[in-house]
Amino acid sequence: MAESNPEQQQSTAPRLESVESDRPREIDPAAKSLSDALKVSFSILKVLMIVLVIVYVFSGTFRVPEGNQAVKLRFGQIVGEPGKQVLEPRWYLNAPMPIGDYILVPTASQQLSINQAFWFEGTPGQTIAEMAGRAGPLNPLKDGSLLTGDANIVHARYDLSYTVSDVVAYVENVGDPELARNLVRDAAERGIVRSVAEVEADELIGGRANQDKARRVAQRALDDIDAGITIQTFAARSTAMPLSVRPAYQQVSNAENERAKLIDEARKEYADILGQTAGAAYTSLYELVQAFESATSRGDTDEANQLRAELDSAIADLQMSDARGGQRIGGEVAEVINTAITDRTQIVESVKAEADTFNQLLSQYRQSPELLTNRLWQEARREVFTGDVETIYAPTGDLWIETGNDPAVAREREQRRLEAERERVRQTP
Repeated sequence: MAESNPEQQQSTAPRLESVESDRPREIDPAAKSLSDALKVSFSILKVLMIVLVIVYVFSGTFRVPEGNQAVKLRFGQIVGEPGKQVLEPRWYLNAPMPIGDYILVPTASQQLSINQAFWFEGTPGQTIAEMAGRAGPLNPLKDGSLLTGDANIVHARYDLSYTVSDVVAYVENVGDPELARNLVRDAAERGIVRSVAEVEADELIGGRANQDKARRVAQRALDDIDAGITIQTFAARSTAMPLSVRPAYQQVSNAENERAKLIDEARKEYADILGQTAGAAYTSLYELVQAFESATSRGDTDEANQLRAELDSAIADLQMSDARGGQRIGGEVAEVINTAITDRTQIVESVKAEADTFNQLLSQYRQSPELLTNRLWQEARREVFTGDVETIYAPTGDLWIETGNDPAVAREREQRRLEAERERVRQTP
């Protein structure tokens, strides 16, 4: 077999390539399908990437609900100029995470009860009466208590409310609702201890202690750390003495209540008596009388005379002066004054009538003394012998009369009296 010449092979190779290049190339269907699939996939991927970018850009959008406020954060720092950093309830656009963020802060009033810090152990819902069987020494490790200004031990439970008043300070220095609750509780307990140490036990138990002192101390403690929290209300819900002394304290309390009751009754009776005495003007009239007596006892003649004139004018008119209220004087004072005025009028009229009668008789006596004397004697006899009178006619000459009680006359007189009494009773309505 003859070997081929390398030179011939080299000379024929270009010619073959040129022949193949002149033929049309056929496209593989599988490759075409793959190419189309890749084009669609790249298009979908491109759309998805655009959507993801849009979603990422708007992922920082947030809404502040009612009853809340918020602040925007950018790289962990609050965004905005001072005074314009707090966001009110509505929608906001913010940079997406991790660039931007926001913090919601509830601004509604929060309630807090201090039940066990200064109360008996394990008795949050029991009343004092239900705990009476536990009377005994206190356990300092378990039983809470307070020391008052008069060195007595008391127990108390408190209710308070607070709100976030400075959102920026709250976010920067507190930031957590549970931490805020604990801070308010600690501040309130400090205020309670301080305020109770300045009052007596009776004032606290009787509800007369001012709770504003505790609120001020607690608020000052929160302001010192710039917590942005304001305490709104602060009040003792219940107070109690130690159970071991409760019976004795209850006796004292009952005695105080009885004393107050008696004082109220005495004041009511005092007002009733004075009201019955002088009516609506009893207060001003009483003060006027007291002032007059005081001026008299001091020997202040000018003031006493002035007050006497004012008092006489008030009694005469039955009305106080405008400077003392101008009330009408009523009651027994008015009744006595009116009765006195009526009696005075009757006496004056009676004396006047008697004077007129005397003057008439005097004129008649001067004209005819014997005639007037006889007439007056006859009128006197007629007046004497008229009525229930037993008459005895005696003959002339010496006469001895022995008088005695005639039983028949006495019975007749008593019978007439009884009949008259029965008739009066029948006619009485």
